[in-house]
Amino acid sequence: MIPLYSWPTYREPCGLEVTELSVDGSPRPDLVDTDHRRLRADHASAWRTVSFRVSAAVPEARGVPSPQTVHLLVAAARAQTRMPIPLTSTADGTWAARVELPREIVAGTVILVAEATARVDGRVRLLGRSDEWTLVVDPGESPVPPGAPPFPMVWLDFTDPDAPEAARRSPDAHAVMDMSISPTLYLNDGIEGLRGLLHADTARGERRRARDLFGADVARQAMATLMRAAAADLATAAGDEDALPPADPLLRQSLEAVAKAMRSTADLSDLCHRIARAENGPVTERLALWTEIDAAVARLCGLPEMVASIAKEARNA
Repeated sequence: MIPLYSWPTYREPCGLEVTELSVDGSPRPDLVDTDHRRLRADHASAWRTVSFRVSAAVPEARGVPSPQTVHLLVAAARAQTRMPIPLTSTADGTWAARVELPREIVAGTVILVAEATARVDGRVRLLGRSDEWTLVVDPGESPVPPGAPPFPMVWLDFTDPDAPEAARRSPDAHAVMDMSISPTLYLNDGIEGLRGLLHADTARGERRRARDLFGADVARQAMATLMRAAAADLATAAGDEDALPPADPLLRQSLEAVAKAMRSTADLSDLCHRIARAENGPVTERLALWTEIDAAVARLCGLPEMVASIAKEARNA
């Protein structure tokens, strides 16, 4: 859902490119992860200053005034740093600047986002923002490698007497997400061929389709369990509409990801309020919200696309 303002704004995000990364004056293009919009300063040895060039492209939209200023917002929650860096208009129509950040003013993960503003009806208004880039400063804040889950995955036979209770209760299940101690995904090694199928990196044809479908369903099951745990944490922390996100980073990230995937939710705070309201409202409202949440979880895990692809291939076979 796009937030509505009483002044015209861009419906598309501004473009933001970050290039020419240097650490203590030495070029480090290897630390720029363009695909995931990350600057991996945590991969550099002890450093004092990191610098880079930013370039922002403002989209065109009928009825929206041209921006008078564009700045890069640098926000580091752990270091309590939040500062705007002005960008300069260039001949090619973009806004650019060279940014230099000393190590002492940043920590954890730093958010970099471009914001375009203009004076509308006598007041400075936000016209649009870019997608975020992140500068990872501390190794402890480094993101999980692409494709790796942010929780342990353990293979075991669910019928084994030593298996966790959550697994033993569902001996025929292919996967169980256990939240009793710490989030752990258990995969059933008692199902013959399941481990080989999910780890079949070079699978082809029907085997590949089965692998992808099972993998997407396992991810959906884990994410759905995390969402219900996050909702329960909201209920214990605040039972009214002023609910705050869970303190646990994994639960908070799960809520945030689903909030972005839902078509009727503006942001994380909006989703938290909706869950809290539904818990205290009619059953039909609660069921409708969780149907929407489950659909967003499935989209995040790629399950609808996988089902559509398999159905199309089967139709054309």
